[in-house]
Amino acid sequence: MNQTSAEVDRQSANYRGRFFLRPNFIYIAILMSLVLIAAIRIAGTYHILSQVDDEGYHIACGMEWLDKGTYTYEMQHPPLTRVVAALGPYLLGGHSYGLDHPVKEGNAILNANGEYFRNLTAARLGNLMFLAIACAALAWWAWRKYGPLTAVLSVFLFTNVPPVLGHAGVATTDMGCTAAVILVLAVFVWWLDRPTRLRLLLFGGALGFAVLTKFSAPFFLVACIVPAIVLQGVTGRLPRPRLLDAFCAALLCFVVIWSGYRFHSTRWITRPGVQARLERMTGFKRELAEFGSRVPIPLSEVALGLRDVEDHNHNGHHTFLMGKYSEMGWWYYFPIVVLIKSPLSFLILAGIGFSILWLHAIRTRNWLFAAPALFAFLILASVLPSHIDIGIRHVLPLYGPLTLCGGYALARAASALRAGQWLTSAAVIALAVLMCAETATAHPDYLAWFNIAAGGHPENIVADSNIDWGQDLYRLSERLRDLKVQSVTMACLGNTDLSKLGLPTYQIAKPFQESTGWVAGSVAYLRLRRAKDGSYAWIARNHPTERVGKSIFLYYVPASGGNAALP
Repeated sequence: MNQTSAEVDRQSANYRGRFFLRPNFIYIAILMSLVLIAAIRIAGTYHILSQVDDEGYHIACGMEWLDKGTYTYEMQHPPLTRVVAALGPYLLGGHSYGLDHPVKEGNAILNANGEYFRNLTAARLGNLMFLAIACAALAWWAWRKYGPLTAVLSVFLFTNVPPVLGHAGVATTDMGCTAAVILVLAVFVWWLDRPTRLRLLLFGGALGFAVLTKFSAPFFLVACIVPAIVLQGVTGRLPRPRLLDAFCAALLCFVVIWSGYRFHSTRWITRPGVQARLERMTGFKRELAEFGSRVPIPLSEVALGLRDVEDHNHNGHHTFLMGKYSEMGWWYYFPIVVLIKSPLSFLILAGIGFSILWLHAIRTRNWLFAAPALFAFLILASVLPSHIDIGIRHVLPLYGPLTLCGGYALARAASALRAGQWLTSAAVIALAVLMCAETATAHPDYLAWFNIAAGGHPENIVADSNIDWGQDLYRLSERLRDLKVQSVTMACLGNTDLSKLGLPTYQIAKPFQESTGWVAGSVAYLRLRRAKDGSYAWIARNHPTERVGKSIFLYYVPASGGNAALP
């Protein structure tokens, strides 16, 4: 029987209506909305926070890769996240200036044409791609293993964690590393569930992507994957891929990494500092390095970068924790930082999910069900020996499996609520509501946010990129203009070109040399350097007139000593 065009249109409309009302479409729409809301919140910080200490550095290295086709400024980080950071300014007409230091180069790129915030925004927008990848990987992992409700709730938690929003809002390497670690772990669990050639190839490609984001990514992945393989072997469920399949996956990983370095091969001996290292080497290491001096080796930049990271960790990094200064850090640094930088209600939720997942895994004798809980534990445990204790950003991938644990706990609570278990369910759901309340006032200071466990003066606990990364210098400039300050002494962390900020006449504070009048001191100087050698203790002897942003204290130091009225 022939149908009229009106009947066909009506049936098509009914079909479309049924499609858009399907539960899966609704879940996907909610997931996309959560990512969009997070992106809007992040973008709202771009014109408030000046560049953080590392942004110019990364932008300069990425711009060199894009504009000159070389990658020589620094090897300690791979190029992908830096290229993404530089891509926005590059598309706006930015170029490499060939300056002798990446800080100078980065500032020249950001201040090009007098469009500082336009260029900085263009650089920061690239990190939203990594946020989207992290959320998509997290949602896919949770949906496939625990259902769509867990996927939505996990992404909801992830996009409400202040450190995630903070580091997704700056043009650095940490959000890219987080996205890559979540993606690789999700694909790895997927492959363990049902080993196939395609899944193994995708795992190899994802692993190559991870190596290109940050050199701590393969460190986290080895810490997670090796114990997981051992555990899978103990249970007798370890897949044995064909040798050809494993070779193809490894080859794909290699090609992906090498492509990030433009398929470049180099002699190690030509790299800066290698000759001095060669002279200190003995045995097999020296033989290998001498071989590299004669033969161009693919991915030699990766080997040198990993060596730089090893040197950095061996030599340590100046850091501050609870009134103490150290070059080598403390094993308990990251547990404390996670405790005070994460919403407490979220940690409780994650702890509940952690326990439920493990109990179910033990009962069913299937550890893969508890993979997020295992990976969260292994990521945190892997950084305990680290000597580079300079911020929550160095363990940011932890929030992937943690939010999945919390999302599973919330999904179980929702199911229990439908079953009439009101008291337990309401308590768990109340934690999610409390988390939103905890973080609602974080904007725009996601980077410097702390929970109530840190008290009113978190700078007495930590003094690094957790709170002071140079992000409040523009706010300081605005505040000094409002106060009509004519001159100021600066003791502030940051690589921003101060001459471009619109500051009044300024001078840089010198160690142990007191200044009078207006003084701006950031947490790095007031806590870390004071704890190191007391060089800026004279600033803290005064009472600040106010706090600018979260990281800078403004003082008025009278010339005659004692208290004096503000001018």
